[in-house]
Amino acid sequence: MNYFDEIKSPFLRKVLERRGITDDQVTSLLIVERYQRWPDSSNPIVTLMLAAINRELPLEAAIVRREVELGRALTDKEIEEEIIEFQAKAPRKAA
Repeated sequence: MNYFDEIKSPFLRKVLERRGITDDQVTSLLIVERYQRWPDSSNPIVTLMLAAINRELPLEAAIVRREVELGRALTDKEIEEEIIEFQAKAPRKAA
């Protein structure tokens, strides 16, 4: 078994295939998946890393978390729901 087989999130697998392992976004999403599967809230560095990833890649991180939680790929409808929820939470820019 290689590292790719251990990845639970189908979304993350697709991103990894497209961008490769050295991509910063892939690295961040791998961290999200790892700590979704094996949480460690006692480590303040992990907490800071996850907070930074949530700021930089909020939608992508939410998709990875949900897929790991459900144990399957999200449907197109579920991804649309994540996007709508993300947009509802996003701060509005002043005109």
